Amino acid sequence: MPELNSKRLDGLDALRGIAAASVMLYHYTAWYPYLTGSKLPVSAPYGIFGVELFFVISGFVIFMTLETTPSLADFSAARVIRLYPAFLASMLATL
Repeated sequence: MPELNSKRLDGLDALRGIAAASVMLYHYTAWYPYLTGSKLPVSAPYGIFGVELFFVISGFVIFMTLETTPSLADFSAARVIRLYPAFLASMLATL
């Protein structure tokens, strides 16, 4: 059950999940015949549009965050603190 004072929009979270799942399904159904030599009974040719949907939602959410952040410096610092550890971990894993 969602919290009453939560700032998250459940509909956007659901759309973001659908977008991610559609891209995953697209990749799975597009490459399966090439990898196995057999065809699947289903396909998801429009799943590629999930990428665009995901970016539109992300842009909308960034503007919502900017409205509630006191300054651009605070917003930038919060983004770096949130994203940089994952970036470093992925760089380490790649190394």
